[in-house]
Amino acid sequence: MGLFSKKTNITDEMSRLFLDQFPTWAVRHATNLVQELKTSKDSAEKMWADFLRKNRSAEKILIDCLTAAHATYVSITLPEGTLLLLGGEKKIASAILKWSGRSQNFFVLASAYHKRILQNGGEPDLTASLEEMFGGGGKLEPLAVHIGTLITREIEDELKEDLGPIFVAGLYRVIFKLQDEQLDWISNEVMEKAKGHN
Repeated sequence: MGLFSKKTNITDEMSRLFLDQFPTWAVRHATNLVQELKTSKDSAEKMWADFLRKNRSAEKILIDCLTAAHATYVSITLPEGTLLLLGGEKKIASAILKWSGRSQNFFVLASAYHKRILQNGGEPDLTASLEEMFGGGGKLEPLAVHIGTLITREIEDELKEDLGPIFVAGLYRVIFKLQDEQLDWISNEVMEKAKGHN
């Protein structure tokens, strides 16, 4: 019985830590990634850097969309058991309510878009064409491509700009880094700290 109650306490602590910190951490991390993008010297990313320096509205849209991308990765890519340890989908959805309306809407849009593409057998043309143009012969992660596509469309729609697939490719590394650093944050700042409290 003692072992079970300790496990319950660790689970509760993980959920509490995640839900308390995730909304603020995701916004801060998205902001840091955009600042990094604005100073990038990479050829595909430099177009974003130039565009963002000239357009503060695009920067705000990008931060909101990348913030939402954090929740998209949590809800779609984490194993179900890990998702439950972090509070489950309903509690994560309530944490998202602390974000801007644009972030909340983008989370719903990105999740639905990715799931629809997977149900329809994928969207090989877009991912394959980006792999051919920018992947250096390697495979690109479809979710990062889908999120990059939707972010680019969101900015195009709001600002009446035509950005195109090169801008999608310019977001790929940032989105992939977002996922990677989020996993590190969950592991080190949520799971390890929860274990340390017990």
